[in-house]
Amino acid sequence: MSRTVSVPASVKRLYGMDNGLQTFGLADRKNPDYPNQKATLSIDGETSDLLTIEFLTVSVEHRSRRPVDLRHARFIYRAQPGAGDVFLRDIVNPWASFAPGQNVWARQWNVESHSVDFPCITADRTTVWSLGFKTEYESQKLRAINGSSVELYGAFIYPVVKGIPKDRPVFEIMDSTFAAQWGLSIYTAGHFLQVRDIRDGVARETTIRDGKQLGPRFRFDFYSNR
Repeated sequence: MSRTVSVPASVKRLYGMDNGLQTFGLADRKNPDYPNQKATLSIDGETSDLLTIEFLTVSVEHRSRRPVDLRHARFIYRAQPGAGDVFLRDIVNPWASFAPGQNVWARQWNVESHSVDFPCITADRTTVWSLGFKTEYESQKLRAINGSSVELYGAFIYPVVKGIPKDRPVFEIMDSTFAAQWGLSIYTAGHFLQVRDIRDGVARETTIRDGKQLGPRFRFDFYSNR
């Protein structure tokens, strides 16, 4: 598939049997058209019924107020203004963009991409809570803006690549609240800048030197800007 397919309000569950509905490479990086072709599910129908998508690798455009539950697969996710709440369970998320007013609950959230231009997760006036949060590669993992509230517990940062710019944070918090507990393994290279917290135009930075170290491992037992 390389087009957008509408999911109406009558659909309550999509079960993919561990397959993918796209050709741009989330399931197969060897595909020569990896960055070019897209197949998207557009969640359009207005209903209070939960839509569950599981074991189905796909790009999701969330356009309606209905709540969505994404499970056990890889998803690219983008919410439009007015989109409903989101539940994430045991997923890989190369990119996710959450809209104002959304609530996001996640368990076992694997966030990773090679992007150098934008973060894996953007929370715009969103409430995000996650238990179990794992990352890889050189990308920035999270940007929270415009009064978002983000809590990440049990996070593991594993860059596995070299050449990460010293000014690229793992977490960027802009006029938002953030609480987290995380650890790092740095066998190849890592993020020097862990948190850039900007409040009223004033930046406070937390670097790897602020963590507790044991060999190539670091930990931040608790961080909060509240």
